[in-house]
Amino acid sequence: MDAHLRELFDAFQQHFGVGPGLGRGYGGSLVRIEGLGTAFLKSVFRAAAALHRCNPWKKLRAQEIFGLRIGKDTDWPDSRPPFYCVQFTSFGDPSLNLYRSEEDAVAAIAGIRGFPDPKSIPKRGFLRVTFGPEAEISLPNRKIIKQLGLEIAGEKAFPLIDVVSSRAGGGAREESLGFRNPSLEELRWLYACMRALAQMVPAIQVVEKPQRSIESVMQFIDIQWPAEDRKEWDITCVRVSFPPKEEQQQQND
Repeated sequence: MDAHLRELFDAFQQHFGVGPGLGRGYGGSLVRIEGLGTAFLKSVFRAAAALHRCNPWKKLRAQEIFGLRIGKDTDWPDSRPPFYCVQFTSFGDPSLNLYRSEEDAVAAIAGIRGFPDPKSIPKRGFLRVTFGPEAEISLPNRKIIKQLGLEIAGEKAFPLIDVVSSRAGGGAREESLGFRNPSLEELRWLYACMRALAQMVPAIQVVEKPQRSIESVMQFIDIQWPAEDRKEWDITCVRVSFPPKEEQQQQND
């Protein structure tokens, strides 16, 4: 976290406090992610706003899972991309969910209606971007959004980004939900994912009759990393597929 973000967050946290009761599920703040700078945070919010404007929830359903491959495996720490597939859900506030495998996504579908059921949440967790009204965002985050001029797509499009996982509770068989901030690498994967999906979703062909189906998708989209996040390369290729089986096979190779 750069000095400007740290100063902002510390001031707002001291004045308003922060905790699970102030937001949807998690009271943390993205500005506390190690290594995250103001410029890249703005880029992430711009990507989230662009995705929300194309309204994928109007076209897609939770059981329609897409595979994504961003760059090469060697582009990521330990040559392991953080996620492999994505899903859009609209039970309550609309959200984009990122999973580490297709099996995790399928297992989680049953528990996504409303507040997630801990028993259906993957042990490894999943990243979600939930869009809702400003009132559902913690006060420190609201202030930071305004202070930095972060882009928001509409009155009900304030993004909350966190990683949800299940963990053992107090009893022998009890489980509860755990929440944390994404890592910087998870946030980078999310950025490229949202940029690619915002371009791809409008082109998806849905057939409603005689039985709803989606035409197979295999699309390659070049995404330019923002200047503040470039490494040895400026552009990465994102491959989006439906169904995601091919992506899962790549993971298991």
